[in-house]
Amino acid sequence: MLKEPKRTLISCRKAAEILGCTMGRVRQMARGDQPTLWSAKLGARALVLDAAEVKRLAAARHKARDARTARGPAFGGFQPDS
Repeated sequence: MLKEPKRTLISCRKAAEILGCTMGRVRQMARGDQPTLWSAKLGARALVLDAAEVKRLAAARHKARDARTARGPAFGGFQPDS
């Protein structure tokens, strides 16, 4: 893990494992006009995310799933990019 002031940074792969989704979905959540997750680029290709935000989002998603208030299909689980 890398450190930035007041943030613990994790890789896109680790975030996908925590969230139980694909790495592509993590990148979608980190970009756009109103990103769901804070992210930063390290170099040309490496994307890092805030570990605390990822864990909070994972907890909220699992709580909604357990309460049956989450829309859409069940989470597909971690899948790395090939």
